[in-house]
Amino acid sequence: MKRALVAVLFGCLTLGFASLAIAADNDQAGIALHVGPVVSKLPCDNAPALTAATIQSAAAGANTDSYTVYVLVCNGSDSTGVSGAEFGIDYNGNPSAGVDADGWTACGDLEFPNSNWPDANTGNIVTFNPGSNCQNTPSEPFVPQTVIAVLGALDVTAYTPDILSVIPRPVTGFAKVSDCNGAEDDLLDLGGSEPSHLGQAEFGLGSGYNPCGLPTPVENTTWGAIKNSGSLN
Repeated sequence: MKRALVAVLFGCLTLGFASLAIAADNDQAGIALHVGPVVSKLPCDNAPALTAATIQSAAAGANTDSYTVYVLVCNGSDSTGVSGAEFGIDYNGNPSAGVDADGWTACGDLEFPNSNWPDANTGNIVTFNPGSNCQNTPSEPFVPQTVIAVLGALDVTAYTPDILSVIPRPVTGFAKVSDCNGAEDDLLDLGGSEPSHLGQAEFGLGSGYNPCGLPTPVENTTWGAIKNSGSLN
């Protein structure tokens, strides 16, 4: 069963290697961070039911305070769904200073993390089986472009005030969302002065940044970065 699942997911990703840019429906998607209390057991199964308006991008405590921080795709298409994302994270990388990401639980079917993930300035690719686990349920009933796909959960300790940011995956320079037809949207190819599609969580500082619910159109591209990087590490 596991081999069959891997084959399906790798097949979906491989289609992007030779494909041209395809129009996708996740052109308003963002990758956000939701800060919540510690979820010590089964953080994916026990993830809160979120909407764009209920995502918390900040926490007041930054004195060895612990949190579970969910990484998620928002503003996703309910017609073609979400089957994965490519992204990175960054924060103060010094031990016991600022934020430390002490652990990670992937909520997708497959992931391609850097070998030192979730250290500061590292990246990951998380995918969902597009045939059996396409993420296409709106978080707000009957409201289009409100799919939220939880990619995973970070175990975070905030020792001193800091900012935890979603960034492009460092080994490729890309931040992307893929739909369940294999088409992708490049979240960095904004053009003009559109707001960023990548969220920030602030600890003991300001209010953070939540890209969800914002009309931030982008252009699309492919998962060819996996091939071009030459390595997933």
